[in-house]
Amino acid sequence: MSTVLVAGAAGLLGSAVARRLAGEGEQVLAADFLGESGGRRALREARAAALGTLENVTLARTDLSSMMRTGPLLRRHRPAAVVNAALYDPDGPGLAPLIEVCRATGVGFFLHLSDAALYPDSPEPGARAREVEARDAGGDPYLAQRLREEALLEESGLPYAILRVFSVLEPELPEGRPSVQEMEALLKGGPASPFDDEPRDLLHVDDAARGVHAALRRKPAGEIVNLGSGVAVRPSEAVRALTARTGSAFSFRVSGPPPARRPRVADTAKASSLLAFTPEWNVAALVARNAIDRRPGRADKPAPVSRRVLFDWFRKPLR
Repeated sequence: MSTVLVAGAAGLLGSAVARRLAGEGEQVLAADFLGESGGRRALREARAAALGTLENVTLARTDLSSMMRTGPLLRRHRPAAVVNAALYDPDGPGLAPLIEVCRATGVGFFLHLSDAALYPDSPEPGARAREVEARDAGGDPYLAQRLREEALLEESGLPYAILRVFSVLEPELPEGRPSVQEMEALLKGGPASPFDDEPRDLLHVDDAARGVHAALRRKPAGEIVNLGSGVAVRPSEAVRALTARTGSAFSFRVSGPPPARRPRVADTAKASSLLAFTPEWNVAALVARNAIDRRPGRADKPAPVSRRVLFDWFRKPLR
């Protein structure tokens, strides 16, 4: 059975992709450098440990930006395909060593997960982001790295496809989980948000992993495809829906600066036609469904809940 290398397999999306592929019976080589420190390192270690319990997953703790490490790894395992979900240091060699080794070892397909933040401001109000639009890093070094990665892959001669991934949501939300104090403030009328309230295309991580799997199956060579929900959701709408059941007064005050560029919403026509991909999780509908009591006669009557239940909604808002 052929092997799929997942680069960045301890990250949020990389780990979801590795689990998805393993669940579909693929042999997965899950590679990650695990170079962070503190809470992020602990989280990545936990994801890697969970992958290590799966029978058809092989873990490799290695730096894929190093030619000396990447070459022996790929020659030993001979993956038929590569999914790159890794984030590389903008000051390092980035994706180039992995691409070079893939060419040398005859990898059959390279699927690169890029960033939808490369889309500039909408040319007209409400226009959905389309794959044919010009790319713009906007002075961000990490987005500039993404631009270089796409260009490297386009010039590599490898059979490849690029997925531009929109904002990914995951139920655990470890880095952004509210504190008990913040939740108490929310029950008393709503805290100020340190972020903007611009509508965002929010894609559940399970849908993102399904889209990656679909791209591996169909191999749309040479194509760039949006991977998003196609639905715009404001943070205030999500929070207001979740707090409706408490029966509390609510306010949402934005204290953060406006974004340098407004988040875009994906045009999903290409994903539908090339990958037969449609998200199963409609985030806006799901939040509303979790927040409103659907029993007869109760639709407009918020049902008070305990703080414990409310806290659990925010810790796992999409389950």
